[in-house]
Amino acid sequence: MEREVPMVCIKSAAVRQLPIFPLFLLLIAAYAHAQPQGAPEESGDEAPETIVVTASRIPIASEQAGASFTVLDEEYLDRRQALTVEELLRGTPGVAVSRSGVLGTFSQVRMRGAEANHTLVLLDGIEIADPALGGELDFSHFLAANLRRIEIVRGPLSALWGSEAVAGAINLISAPEAFGRSLTTSVEAGQFNTRKGALSGSAGGDGWGVGVSLDHLSSDGQNISRTGDEDDGYRNNTGHVVARFNPTDQISLRLIARRSQSESQFDATSFLTGVPADSDSSTKRIHTVAGLQGLATTSGGRWTHRASLTHTGSENRNFASGSEIGETSGDKLNLSYQSTFLFPRRNEDAGVSPSLTIGLGHEREDYLQRAEASFFGDPNRDLSTQSTDALGEFRLDARGDWAAAAALRYDRNSDYDDA
Repeated sequence: MEREVPMVCIKSAAVRQLPIFPLFLLLIAAYAHAQPQGAPEESGDEAPETIVVTASRIPIASEQAGASFTVLDEEYLDRRQALTVEELLRGTPGVAVSRSGVLGTFSQVRMRGAEANHTLVLLDGIEIADPALGGELDFSHFLAANLRRIEIVRGPLSALWGSEAVAGAINLISAPEAFGRSLTTSVEAGQFNTRKGALSGSAGGDGWGVGVSLDHLSSDGQNISRTGDEDDGYRNNTGHVVARFNPTDQISLRLIARRSQSESQFDATSFLTGVPADSDSSTKRIHTVAGLQGLATTSGGRWTHRASLTHTGSENRNFASGSEIGETSGDKLNLSYQSTFLFPRRNEDAGVSPSLTIGLGHEREDYLQRAEASFFGDPNRDLSTQSTDALGEFRLDARGDWAAAAALRYDRNSDYDDA
């Protein structure tokens, strides 16, 4: 199912100073002293659909989102039975998908005409863009199995999520709301000797749950060169783990780990003609994602604290005629903390519900490139950058009648000008 929500009102800006953290603590202290401890008010109506971590820094109802977005829910994903995420994104309004060849070749997703690295891609709230690929994700290697929801938010979100979200954000959600005992398997086969296999299982109990999945996709492929008869095949093996542990009613921990190992064959472009020439060329990739996320609630559920430690790594090795000719690798380590306070409504039947979010983060990114030096220069390099960010978001929600938001952000970078 796809849902379209028109643009309403959201204002965001990137500024060089963020002096609102002391004010944040002062406001919380005043409200915590004046208000009794109790759970936030609940409506008897059915809870509206929410965006998890994309249109705002906190979960919000769909009618409160200040951006145009599309939601692909679990029913839609099951009906499509797509091999990769890029297939699911094709046809989404404001999104353009391009692939350079057969299955497994380089695929880019652009939003609203911007470059591919201007769209933030998240997996359960973890940035998964390839640090060795200029900060973008090659969607051809991200299998669609075991995804439960995809949120595509269009429009600038850089004040909330940084420069990677200039054009928008895509959030891939795999973690289930609840873990039950299950074991499923599937096997498929198709044209070009394409084979797909999946095995997944989950278990859960009081305060804990874990889900594991193993997926395989391979194909003999096709020959896109006008000469020769060598087919360009593809192989992908992916493992995915999601675990949750709730030691108390106020504390929740979640672990996410994913490893994808793939090999894609391709016909290299001829230096003389500029078109693909039949060749024995291939790229082997390893892409890993790991994250530990914690959530704690205090003040009767009004004050929430989120902390996360995440890592994204990649290794890309290029081969020609069986010999390795180059390698790139990258690692991104991110540490973040976010605190949100929901102010009580002065009027239980109507009125505005304010919320204030403060976030701090630090990120380190390393890049390595290795290849043989030539007449054109020495491609070998080692790069490392660090950045620290602080942000604030203030929201006003009037029970679905209207909503407004303002965001401030400050980024301090080790190599570039601060913003």
